[in-house]
Amino acid sequence: MFLFRKKKMDVLCFGDSLTEGYIKFQDYHPYTIRLQELLDEKQIPIQLTNAGKSGERTEDMIPRLKEVLKDKKKKYKIVIILGGTNNIGSFDPDPIVADIKQLHDIVKQYGASSICITMPEHGQERDVPKAGETRKKANSEIQNFAMEQDIPIFDLSSEILFHDIEVEERKKMWDDNIHFSAIGYDTFGEKLLP
Repeated sequence: MFLFRKKKMDVLCFGDSLTEGYIKFQDYHPYTIRLQELLDEKQIPIQLTNAGKSGERTEDMIPRLKEVLKDKKKKYKIVIILGGTNNIGSFDPDPIVADIKQLHDIVKQYGASSICITMPEHGQERDVPKAGETRKKANSEIQNFAMEQDIPIFDLSSEILFHDIEVEERKKMWDDNIHFSAIGYDTFGEKLLP
C-alpha cells in the first residue's frame, strides 16, 4: 500500500477506539504498533502518528481532524481514516457516510492523500440485525465514494471477521464484541502492509 521512499514521510492514523487500539480495562495496543514495526523492518521511511480517540463519533471527528492537521509540527502526506463504529447504534448510515466523506475532503483540502478503512463486523450484529445492516450499507456507500474519488480503500470488514470464524479464532482475535485483542490489532497492522 505504501511506496518506497528515501525521505521520511509522516502518516496520520485517525479514528476512534479501533485506531487507538482499545482493549478491556483501558489498555491500548493499536494496529500502528505492528504496522510501524513492519515499516521499520522493511526500511520504508514512514513515521506513523496514532490519533485514535475512544468513544468518538464521526461528527466529533470532523473538528478534531481539522485541529490535528493545523498543527505545524508535522506535515502529513497521508491520513488513514477509520470511523463510524460508535454511530452504528443510531441505525442511520447516511450521517456516517456524510461525515466520512467530509473527513476525506478535509484531508484533500489540507493537501494530503487519504486512505479509507471500512468498519469491521461486531458481535452485536446478529442480536441486533439493524446494526449490521447499518454498518454494511454505510461501508458500501463509503467504498463507492472512495472508488469514485480514487481513494485507496482497505476493507477491514472482509479482512478480519467476527461471525464466520471458529470460536477459538474469535477468542484470539477479538477482545470483546467490538474491539480487537492485541493479536487482532497486530493482524490488522500486518494486513495493511502486505
